[in-house]
Amino acid sequence: MKVCRRPENGQALIVVAFAIITLIAFVGLGVDLGLAYVERVRVQRAADAAALAAAAELPLEAPAQLRALEYLAENDYDCMLVAAGAGANCTNPDVHVRINSNENFVNDPENPVPTNIEIDTAEFSQTQGNNPVPNTAVRIRVRVTQLVPVYFMRLLGFKPVPVTGVATAENIRDLDIVLVFDQSGSMEFDTLCYGCWTPQVGAAYPQGNRYPLPWGGTMYGPPTHSSGNDTQPVTISGKKYYYMAIEAEEYSKLSNDYHKATRPGQGYTFWVLGRNGKVNDPTAGYLGDSGAFGRDDQGGYLMHAPYVGYTNQKGASGVGCSWADLNNGRMCLRNTWITEHGGPYPAPRADYNLRLKGAAPAGTWYIWVRVQGGDTSDDLSGQGLFWGLSGGAYSGAPLGRAATTPQASGDNGWHYNGAESSSWRWRRLVNSSGGAYNPALSAGVDYTLHLWAGSAGYAVDRIIITNYNGEIKANLGKAANSVNLDNNRGGWAADPCDARFGGFPGGEGEGGPTNDLPRCDATSGPALSPEARYRYNDDLFDDEQPLASTAASAVRFIRKLDPAFDQIGLVRYSQKAEPARELLCLKSQGAGCTKNVMDNTMLDELMTRQKTYANGSTNIPDGLEEAIKMLDLDPPHNGRATAAHIIILMTDGQPNEYGNLDNANKDCYQEDLWPGSDRALDCSMYMARRALNKGIVVFTITLGEGADQELLEEIANMTGGMHLHAESPDRLDDIFDELYSRIFLRLVE
Repeated sequence: MKVCRRPENGQALIVVAFAIITLIAFVGLGVDLGLAYVERVRVQRAADAAALAAAAELPLEAPAQLRALEYLAENDYDCMLVAAGAGANCTNPDVHVRINSNENFVNDPENPVPTNIEIDTAEFSQTQGNNPVPNTAVRIRVRVTQLVPVYFMRLLGFKPVPVTGVATAENIRDLDIVLVFDQSGSMEFDTLCYGCWTPQVGAAYPQGNRYPLPWGGTMYGPPTHSSGNDTQPVTISGKKYYYMAIEAEEYSKLSNDYHKATRPGQGYTFWVLGRNGKVNDPTAGYLGDSGAFGRDDQGGYLMHAPYVGYTNQKGASGVGCSWADLNNGRMCLRNTWITEHGGPYPAPRADYNLRLKGAAPAGTWYIWVRVQGGDTSDDLSGQGLFWGLSGGAYSGAPLGRAATTPQASGDNGWHYNGAESSSWRWRRLVNSSGGAYNPALSAGVDYTLHLWAGSAGYAVDRIIITNYNGEIKANLGKAANSVNLDNNRGGWAADPCDARFGGFPGGEGEGGPTNDLPRCDATSGPALSPEARYRYNDDLFDDEQPLASTAASAVRFIRKLDPAFDQIGLVRYSQKAEPARELLCLKSQGAGCTKNVMDNTMLDELMTRQKTYANGSTNIPDGLEEAIKMLDLDPPHNGRATAAHIIILMTDGQPNEYGNLDNANKDCYQEDLWPGSDRALDCSMYMARRALNKGIVVFTITLGEGADQELLEEIANMTGGMHLHAESPDRLDDIFDELYSRIFLRLVE
């Protein structure tokens, strides 16, 4: 029996039609919601900008309200403001504006107004009875509601979607501010050549002395140290031994150029000259018995720079610069941050020309270096310094590293102060595994000694090459201190155009009167300018001085404060913190607090070199602790309960010291608050948390490449402050200007 079936093609068509409608609905919903989201972001940004701009006019309320409308107009929410001097008068029919109004405005659903603006200062004014007192508001609220039209969803009966942006900003009065001022060693003198610029009495920076190396030669010829003498023997216990003494700062060549124009980016490191300064002159950074020494009285040495920071001492393996790092042409890494910025770059190498002359015999020799700094763990693993030789039988390849333990019987490493990373000490150059390596050198052969930097912050003061295998401290060391033996330096170290013989702008230096200093006039063509002849504009010592620039910018900031409302205090820190000035001066002096009192007192504290000079490490935790105590309400401190409490923390480095904290804060010694195992970083975060718990806002400023921006930014964010970075000292005025505006003006909603 045959069954008849109806055709079903029409049913399928209906299903497809519904599917298409559903798809269109979902697509339309996505598009319309996307447009609403974009408008939501725009309207919030407009409200934020308008509130911040308006708060600058407070406590004058009418100007603040008008400023808010002007900024909204600049962000395309324009009410067509007219007669601004007489108050808010808007003519745009598509914008409804309410100011300090309890009006219960409801949009006409049939003909809605697209933009609604509400500005309120009355809620934040002082009151008398139940009435607000005019021009007493410290906050302003800006609310913008925008209707976003729908397109696809209109087909389904949907109406325009309202999105709202709300921002409340305040203009803070009554500030208690403590400036936490970094005066650690890296802040003194110049950015590159530590100690190469020294001040002249009564002269402002940059006028001062610039003569890193002594000259002693003729005006156009090589220095006397390049002529060389026959190597002279030293008698020890009736036997004659030979040695050569090389000043580490008198290299003949550097592999990595220190000039700013040649540095490819963050993570590029270099050897550069440093000096300890004049004896008994604390403003020049003299380090006492633990300082560098040499044939001049300024204590020159070679430093691996920039100092610790993102170019930290740690190697690619995280435990130090390894032998594999060096052989692979890599420098020490801290983390992948370096690779993200173009690194790693080759470890910097310094070369020294040398020759055994006269009666010096061929045979077994020993090489010693006097070193300081770098990461303690790296140094104890021998990763602070690597070495090699060229000439004779040597090819220039790396041969070994600095020893971790004495290689001669009875030698104790010659520690001055006992602290491994902060004292100068003698170390033998040994093989890669720490075993003895005694190169065979011959008289009359030209050799080049190569030193590779393994740890950032590592410094080399002197190199001794000797055929004596004994206690260097008791014998050769003393002779090396007292005898100016010449090592017949060559290459750049013997060139009068070397920037290290840079001269100085006026006065007399170690080389005698000005016309006895080296000059670089061309033998033909136009003569160079006096500045070029003396070369004191070289990057080596012509960068702006961080300490002086920062102090000057801070004084400029302080002069903007109002003594009728604000107080300022000062904490200095290096190896430990010093509360230099308690909060000045409204609470302590009342009506006697004037602008001159604040200006003159802080000017004296910051700009007098005998009070502000750099030395030591960077103890940020102790600086924060002293600042928190300074903001306390009880005597001897002058904090005010009604004032906003602010700390401005600035540094050009990273925390590398955490001692001296009160017992109550030493929990940070055990808490892991920052990635890694550096307790100085943990303690910095611990003290930031203490500030947060006390309602203190911390603003942070970092200066230069060596500053730990990541840590300082987190400290600011944690406490509700802001982090600002200055690439160089000449940006500090702008940084402090921005800081001034951000401290007084801030969003609170």
